[in-house]
Formats: sequence, C-alpha cells, structure tokens
Amino acid sequence: MGDRLGSPMRCVVSGTSWVSRTIWLLLLLVAGAARLALAAGPSAPLRVVTDDNYPPYVFRGGSGELRGILVDHWRLWTARTGRPTNLTGMDWNEAIRRFEAGEFDVLDTVFRTPQRELRYDFTRPYARIDVPLFFDQSVSGINSAQDLGGLVVAAKAGDAVLETLARSGVHNVVTYPSYERLIAAAAAGQVRVFTVDGPPAHYFLTRMGVADRFRESPPLYTGQFHRAVLKGRVALLREVQGGFDRISPAELRGIDERWMGSPVTIGGLWRQYRYPVLALIAAWVLLSGWLWSLRRTVAHRTGELRAEVVERAAKEQALADSQERLATIFNTVHEAIFIHDVEGRILDVNQAVTELFGVSRDEALALTVRDFSAEDSPLLELRERWGRALSGESSWFEWQARRPRDGQLLPVEVSLRGVTLGGQALVLASVRDIAQRKRAEAERDDLESQLAQSQKMEAIGRLAGGVAHDFNNLLTVILGHCDDLLEDSGQADTRCEEIVQIRTSALRAADLTRQLLAFSRRQTLRPEPLDLGLVVLDMERMLRRLIGEDIELVTEIGAVLRSVTADRGQLERVIMNLAVNARDAMEAGGRLSLSVSNEPLPDGQAALPPGDYVTLIVADTGHGMDESTRQHVFEPFFTTKEKTKGTGLGLSTVLGIVKQSGGEIVCHSALGAGTRFVIYLPANNTTTTAAVPRTSPGSAVAGRGEHVLLVEDDDAVRRLTQRQLERLGFAVTAVADGREALAAFDALPQVPDLVLSDVVMPGMNGMALLREMASRRPGLRVLLMSGYTDDAIGRSGVLDPTVPFLSKPFGSAELLAKVRAAIDGDPPPLAARGPESSREQA
Repeated sequence: MGDRLGSPMRCVVSGTSWVSRTIWLLLLLVAGAARLALAAGPSAPLRVVTDDNYPPYVFRGGSGELRGILVDHWRLWTARTGRPTNLTGMDWNEAIRRFEAGEFDVLDTVFRTPQRELRYDFTRPYARIDVPLFFDQSVSGINSAQDLGGLVVAAKAGDAVLETLARSGVHNVVTYPSYERLIAAAAAGQVRVFTVDGPPAHYFLTRMGVADRFRESPPLYTGQFHRAVLKGRVALLREVQGGFDRISPAELRGIDERWMGSPVTIGGLWRQYRYPVLALIAAWVLLSGWLWSLRRTVAHRTGELRAEVVERAAKEQALADSQERLATIFNTVHEAIFIHDVEGRILDVNQAVTELFGVSRDEALALTVRDFSAEDSPLLELRERWGRALSGESSWFEWQARRPRDGQLLPVEVSLRGVTLGGQALVLASVRDIAQRKRAEAERDDLESQLAQSQKMEAIGRLAGGVAHDFNNLLTVILGHCDDLLEDSGQADTRCEEIVQIRTSALRAADLTRQLLAFSRRQTLRPEPLDLGLVVLDMERMLRRLIGEDIELVTEIGAVLRSVTADRGQLERVIMNLAVNARDAMEAGGRLSLSVSNEPLPDGQAALPPGDYVTLIVADTGHGMDESTRQHVFEPFFTTKEKTKGTGLGLSTVLGIVKQSGGEIVCHSALGAGTRFVIYLPANNTTTTAAVPRTSPGSAVAGRGEHVLLVEDDDAVRRLTQRQLERLGFAVTAVADGREALAAFDALPQVPDLVLSDVVMPGMNGMALLREMASRRPGLRVLLMSGYTDDAIGRSGVLDPTVPFLSKPFGSAELLAKVRAAIDGDPPPLAARGPESSREQA
C-alpha cells in the first residue's frame, strides 16, 4: 500500500494550495479507513477456554456468568483486533482435554512446563503466580517440599505443581477437582497441608473465614500465566499476542486494580497527567496524519519482522531446552550408556559410565570398547552383534566387562541398538551391572543344592531304614533256624561247621543293618549315663591293635568330666570308625590323638544351643582333605578310598549316631595339615552311674510253663519265635496284629505272664497295644522287639528305658535271656499317653 500511495503524498507535499492540501488529507484518511475496514472484514469468533474457578482471574458470578480479570482482558482484545471472542469456563482438566481435542483455539491461565512445551506454543507471560505450601497452624517446620516427610499433601488435579512435587520426591499426594472443594476440605479439617496457586487460595481462605488458621511457606516455585495454542499454529499465536500488544500497560493495570485493589505507587502520577498527555499526542497525530500512515506501515512490517525474530528465538530456545532435557535424561538413567562406531571407538558416554567403571568422561572417550571388556572376551562375536544392531536388530546378552584402571571384572547385561546421529550410523550400548543379581542367583543355586541334598539324604534314610527293618526280620528267621539246627545236631555232625558259618554270616549281615539304621537315624539306642573318658580308656588297648605299631596313639582325658547320656555300644562304634579313617589317612605312620574335656558352648557355635557339653576330639596327622572333599565327607556312599577298601557309610553312620544322641560333629581339615573331628555331646547335671552287669544268655533259666502272648505281623518270625519259646518251655498264644492281640487278651481267663510284641505293625503299634492292655489289666509284664523304632516310641528312636526291649535279629539264647528277665523282673510303669498313631507302619 505504501507504493500505491507514494505519488499522491508527493503531490500533497509539493502542492501550494491549502485547499488542495486539505482535500488530499481527507482522501488519505478515507483510504486508510477503507483499508482498515477491508483488513478487519468478517472473521470467525476466537474460541478461548479456561478454568472457571480461579478467582480473581476468572470465576462465576451469582447468576453463573463468567467474571474476573480475564473477562476484561478478552473484551479489550476484541476491541483492539475487531475479532469477536467466545470465552468459555469449565473444569481445568476438562478444558485441557477439549482444547487438545481441537474444540477451542486458545487455552488461558496455563503454566509453561517442559511437558506442555512438547504440545503447545505459548504467548509471553502476563502474570506471575506464587505457588506456596499452606499448612494448618498445628503443623510446624515446613519451609519446602523436603520438609513434608510422610505428610499427605493435597493439590488440584491437573495443576503443574504435581510435576514439581514429583521431582522433589513427594508422592503422598491427594487431588481435588477444584480449588474451592480443596480449600473447603481444608476448612473442614480433612486436609492439613495443601499447595495451590496463591490468588485463589487467598480468595477462598478469606471467603470461608479460615485465613487465620493456615500459614504459608515460601513459594515452591513462581509460575507465569501464558496463553497457549496447539503446537504449530504460529499464525494464531502471532494474532493472539499481537492483539494483547495493542493493549496498553495502563489499561491492564486498571483491570488488575479493579479486581485486586489499587496499590499505593508512584504510578499514580501517570494516571493524574495521562489525559493532557494523550490530548497532546492526539493533536500531534492529527497534524501529522501522513507521517502516522507511514509509521503504521513501517510498524506493521517491523511487527512481522519482530514476530519472525520471536518465532525464531522461540524455536532456538525450544531446541536448546530439548537438548538440555535429552542431556539430563541421558545422564540420569541408571544404565551406563556408550555411543560408539562400528570400530568400537567411543564417541559419547553418560554419567553412569563414569560411576560404574571409575573413569572420567574424557578418559572414556579416549578408550575403545576393547578397553572396557575382559581380555578373553569374544570380540569377534561382539562385532557381529554390532552389525546386526546397525541393521535394525536389537539384542540383549550378558558380557564380562572390565574396569580400565584396576582391571576388576564386572558381570553386566548389554543391550545394543543402532542409531543415526549427524548422518553417521552408530551403536548405542546400554550396560547394566548385574553383579548383585549374579550373587543372588548363586545363593539361590546354593540353597537349591542344599535342599536337593537334604531331600536325597531323607530319601536314602527312609530307604535304608525300611530295608534294614525287613532285613532284620529275615536275619531273625535265619539265626533262629541256625540255633535250632545246632541244638538238634550233635557235635560230630558234619553239618555243624556249615551251620556255624551260616550263623556267622548272618551276624555280619546284622552288623551291616545296624550301620544302615545308624545312618538313617532309626537305630534303637539304649541310652545310659556314661563317662566318655572311661569309654575312650576302655577302648585304648583295642585301638592300639587296630591302628598298628607305626601310628602313635595319644589319649588326653580331663580330670573331672561330666557324664553324658548315650548308647555305649554306638559311641564305641563312632570312635572305631573315626580311628579307622585316621589310620587309612596315615599310610606312612603318624599320630592319632583322642581328647575328652568339658566345654561350655556359647551361642551360635557348632549349630547347637548354648550350654554345657562334653567334647571328644579325634585328630590325626594324615594327608588331610581339600575343602570340596570336606564338604561331602558325611554324605552316604561318598568315599575317597578304592572300591575294595570302603563303602562310604562310615562317616554317615557316625553322623547318624551323634545326631540321634542329641549332639553335633564338626570336621576341620586341610591338605597336608591332617584332620580333626570334634564331637559335642550334651553334658548331664548328674554323676555317672556304674553300668549294670549284663547277664550271660547261657545262664538264663528255661521256661516253666509260663504263658506268653506273642504279637508279630511277620509270619516267618512269628512261627519261628513261637516254636523257639515252646521248645524253651513256655506256653505261647501267637497273633498277627494289635486287633487280634486285644481280642485274645480279653478272651484269656487270666493275665498272661508276658506279652512279647513287635513295635512296628500295621494298625496299632506295639507301644500303643501294651498301654491299652495295661490300662485294662495293670501290672502287666511286657517285652518289645523290633529291627528299629518309629513314631510309636519316638522320632529320635530312643527307647523308654523302663520298657524291656529285644533287638532284632536275635537267636534262641538272646530270646530266652530277655524273656526270662522280663518275667522275673518288675512290670514297667506303662503310663497312659495321648492317642498313638494308627497309620500303617511299613
């Protein structure tokens, strides 16, 4: 337009007639008005949406109409631009949703945040808003978000302050749909701490009459109100900002003073003299109309240039902000990130790399991927993975990394992806330290191994116990028939030698079953108070013959020893097994030492409760064991000896006997340093009593017609025992189980002289049967027999010492001796107990 009006303007300047000059001026004014009318032609109303509950900026009056600072702002904007506006107020979250859906052109009263910058373009700020913490006067010590501790904080849903709280680590937040409802909850005592923008908070606290109940912290941050359009609508943003640029600061201050009051400032001088100044300006404009037109054209072009500069600056700022955000994310992720080329040259690393590998960023950029890998790493395979990553295939794999400075190896998990930066195809490697996970996996594998070992030991124990029980029944039959054959045969009978050999083999088999029972902890023990030192001294002569002359035997017995409760025969077996193992470990000679002493055991030692113990230490000077062997010495069938020199049951049997006696055994050994076994047995508070002399089986008196009720579920054992008892002079009633035994017992006219019962039977076990009989007829004499004990007597396998017991296998002499002793002795006190297990015993 300036080009088209240039010629008339020159005419005006050059004309000499005052009339012609006036006419040209009128024409100029008419042309300008026409141009303004054409420029401001009909246009669609501008759709603006905002919160309807943010006093004094915007709120609803008594009739529901929108009122406040923003209403006046947009009225002035319409007056300046000529474009009508439709200002709509609603819930803030709903306003954001509908604005982003395209239902509105402009979103007002919005804070500028990094997240919103990704979706919106913003005008310049027009108001500063402090956002403090408000807290009840009963709460003290709150100056910032870090002082909140575990307090619940209330905020308005959708407010930018939620992002500030999250960045400060405050997550115990409850939201309300509006400021009014939030502060109403605070007034009702439902909220003690809240954070909202200062203006609506002061408005509602004052209106509800509770302003004196709440205190205010320094601002968490100070936000600025902007007007926003959707990303990319540059022309619309320029139009909105341009319209507000036409509103003078004085007009904006007048609107603020109308709704928020008038501060006492020096600005009052301007308000006093603004009208004369404006009159002078208006006169100047009228006198210089043609200059005004020229300036307007220049200003318009200058505005366009300024908008372009502002837009360019905004883009540059957005780019800088984006780069800063990416750098922040890059350096705050937990994984160590390398960016390198296909040759392994490192181009960039994040902060996590310096922390994980102990190098600075500059040091890392001077190295290659090889420098961060273990020396034996398959780098060729790694290069193949790089190639697949550049072709678009991502991958996860474990890798052995290395710290460049000290060479320490690190197990890591690596993720590879191909990226393009600056037109160059690069590899982005994300590295995660998995050392802690590896340790956890190793601990889990160790626990699983221990569980499997425990289950294996339990299974072998059950198998060994069951086999030994059945085997003892068979051996009882074999020994019994051998005794019958020997008794029926004369000394000149040529078969006697073979029968004796059969009986000897059966006794050796019985010894093997005792080992199996001790290993499975089902061995029948006959505990008695013992002096462990005397047990060792009594075995000294036999041990010297056992270990040989090239091994020195040393015994060291404490002066005053406390007694222990154990089975003497089984303790002798423990000492014998340990001595044999020590002898085999000292093929070239050496020294075997046995020491016994009292030892108080503190808490946490040897997996035993604290208390007083008697310790037996068996030590040798043999070749010792490595740690792997030492960890397996107590496992059944584990042996380092040749196949013909060991079964692998010796130490497992020792462990079973010690455990069954309530003790613990510990092995200490090292290659070339010998081996030391320490056995802990609980000490008694009583003194040692002398062992009762055993009666020779051959001295027992045969039966004199005494009646024996025999209860045995194994047919062969029952028939053999019945025949042996009858041959020995006893009258026998034989039954197969507890039910038949009770029926026969009740049917007898008088109490039998003895009830001889197996312990483990289907239905009712032996102890339960004897207690039932004793409850019906007190004073009953009884004798139990079994290959091992089970839950019928006690899980530990230790018999009640008051109940006579005959251990299988047995011969006729042992049978006679036990039966005679039970009949001639006093009846045991079979006190009634809880209901015995009625499950079928195997």
